[in-house]
Amino acid sequence: MLWYYELSIFNPPENWFQKSTNAFQKVTIGSGYYVYTKIGKYNWFVRKVLYLMILILQVAASVILFQIIDLIFEILVPVPL
Repeated sequence: MLWYYELSIFNPPENWFQKSTNAFQKVTIGSGYYVYTKIGKYNWFVRKVLYLMILILQVAASVILFQIIDLIFEILVPVPL
């Protein structure tokens, strides 16, 4: 799976298309790769605890982001009663 991520990143990016592709990849699926590279140096048990904490943080951030987007759409496109 890491090989596919590394394959999808242009290193170094040479034009705007490659830079935008890199930005899209890093924003959507790059957090897992980043966490994997930073946590890989710890032992097995510590990695699992850190992964659990990061998973909880990502779930909370996703719920908050969803609620913000939902509020924006509710303001912009009100549903008639």
